[in-house]
Amino acid sequence: LLMLIGATIDLVFGKDVNYSQLAADSVNNEFLAVILSKLLEIFKFLSDANVALLMAVFTGIYFLGIKQGRKMDDLMKSLGKAAASIAMIVLIIAAGGAFKQVLTDSGVAEYIKQIASGLEFNPLILAWCIAAVLRLAIGSATVATMTAAGIMLPIVGTTGVSPELMVLATGSGSLMFSHFNDIGFWMFKEYYNVSIKQTFAIWTVMESLVAIVGLLAALGLSLVI
Repeated sequence: LLMLIGATIDLVFGKDVNYSQLAADSVNNEFLAVILSKLLEIFKFLSDANVALLMAVFTGIYFLGIKQGRKMDDLMKSLGKAAASIAMIVLIIAAGGAFKQVLTDSGVAEYIKQIASGLEFNPLILAWCIAAVLRLAIGSATVATMTAAGIMLPIVGTTGVSPELMVLATGSGSLMFSHFNDIGFWMFKEYYNVSIKQTFAIWTVMESLVAIVGLLAALGLSLVI
């Protein structure tokens, strides 16, 4: 609820809003403006994801533990078991995100953009290939999609290709060959407790099939749209 309130405040007023100025513009009374400003700042602080989740943990400890008569030693053991079950996933996600950022900052996306600008392909295939290569190099489907979309944006206007099909092709390409630098790859492995070989055989193959079928669907629809 706190995170929802914070997101609503950001959506309505913007993330960089000056609460003092906003309160002064909203009410004529200086005293009420100060109170409103402080309330907005408090809500903003409490709605921060880290603060809100920490408060949720403390609330759960009190109402589901202390309030039920459980001893603190028992609660600490339960919390320790819960933390141990997710610790490896959290570490892997952090490492995957760091690796992705290293590749992004090294200019991989810009290098691919320069190469793609001189190629002549079907726009749908080109968008799919760019997104797929970015996904393979960076690991993040979101980054691959957004980067490929930025590269292909001028081409959409000059070729007259359907923007909807371009979105489908780009999104499909961003799912291609998930591997070590993809957070989802490690989450699947740890959550289902399978080996890396099994993760490739299940997760990577599934993602790649979705990517290929998506491209074929876009190409098929381009014949009738």
